Amino acid sequence: MLGLALTGLAIYQFLYKQYYYSLLIFFGLIANGFQVIPSSILLAASPIDKLTDLALLYIIVLLLYRFDIVLHVIKKQPIFKWVAAYFGFVLIDAFYSCVVLDYSFGGVIKVLRANLFLLSFGVFFMVPTQVLIQVLRTIAAITVGLCVIFLIQIPLKESLLAAQAAGSEAITHDIEGFNFTRFYNTPVYLTPIFFYYLFVHQFQSKWMQAGVITILLLTVVAPMHRSYIITLFFVIVLYVLIAQRNKRTMYLGAIGVVAYLASLVDVVRYRIDEAFTDLGRTLSGPMVLSQMDYSDNTLTFRLAHLLERFQYITTLPAGWLFGIGLLGEDTKQANKLPFQVGIFQERYDRVAQIETGDIPWSMLMLQVGIVGAIFYTTVLVMLIRHFYKNRATMYSVAGLLWVTEALLASMLGVEMILIPFRVLVLFIAVLTTKAAKTAGDQPPMLRSSIPSTSYSQLETLPI
Repeated sequence: MLGLALTGLAIYQFLYKQYYYSLLIFFGLIANGFQVIPSSILLAASPIDKLTDLALLYIIVLLLYRFDIVLHVIKKQPIFKWVAAYFGFVLIDAFYSCVVLDYSFGGVIKVLRANLFLLSFGVFFMVPTQVLIQVLRTIAAITVGLCVIFLIQIPLKESLLAAQAAGSEAITHDIEGFNFTRFYNTPVYLTPIFFYYLFVHQFQSKWMQAGVITILLLTVVAPMHRSYIITLFFVIVLYVLIAQRNKRTMYLGAIGVVAYLASLVDVVRYRIDEAFTDLGRTLSGPMVLSQMDYSDNTLTFRLAHLLERFQYITTLPAGWLFGIGLLGEDTKQANKLPFQVGIFQERYDRVAQIETGDIPWSMLMLQVGIVGAIFYTTVLVMLIRHFYKNRATMYSVAGLLWVTEALLASMLGVEMILIPFRVLVLFIAVLTTKAAKTAGDQPPMLRSSIPSTSYSQLETLPI
């Protein structure tokens, strides 16, 4: 009941304009108790079995309280029109799933609920800009603390943090020949907070900056997610070359030193070399599903997984539009699907037909069709455009780089469709919008004399 009580407290605080602590509780629910408060404690004796469902309850109550704000934002802000339009498409898909495909209403709602978090922007718009900034800074500080705990796990060889999602186990994997244990329970918001501290936050001292960046960088490298490391490195270099003209030499020099030092570590060099080897083997092999050896490496597996689902939905009457509809893994209809490529799940005594932790495009195409997958990608591209357009507010840089990284790494992980990603990206989008508006409302002389990150202090209205 503790989680339910905290949700009630968060709603009460929000209604009485105590936004800061209310939003911290909300993000704690989104991030699995910030991975330090066990979900078993938060959900004990509760009729709800997921922390994200408690977070969803929070959003629904507050949106019902001031739904007029959501409508106003959609009307005035183009980026949120795109988000709302995609959500509307998913609602049509839900109707199609219930009425045409005859899926159970409860089963469709289970799949639909993750998309309801797309409306969280309406809640964030009710909050003054300065409070949003304080919340982001606190999440950043919490993330650094979680990184320290994560790094302590490695010499102890014992999991101290929970998994990113409630109900999941903190997975570990030993790299053969190196006596090194990989931990997969990295802090939920490691990527955006890494970008935030690298390019946005103004440190009070160079020593503090060096310490925080080092902790975050070690946490990025320590799990040995080779594709993640390469993608992150590429995004940072690209941003420095394009946008950091004044500090380009400093950043590129630091990146070169870090890359060189990392290459001296045998296990890091082994993992990176292995990534390029697997890429070469996959690209040189056949791209026909019947001829692919998807047990060869993880990239080939992901391509085979995607091709099998793509070929299947193109045979369905409305597959290109809605895929197989909003169908969950734990349904009787899922047991009838013919897919062979996937991870075997003991719970269902079969290969996972819908859910995957490897490639988001498979799930998107299955549940919202090819059109829906393109629609969702368009929303992400529009978010990139929004962040770039408002890059003078600085907070947008973290969002810009995070969405770019998520898209580039979309063949390597499902981050871009996860609830924490959707919620914090929209949070940053709202913060960027409100901060830009506040800056734009100031006279030119005043605007030029105040740092962009301080404009919000002059705000008197939440919208």
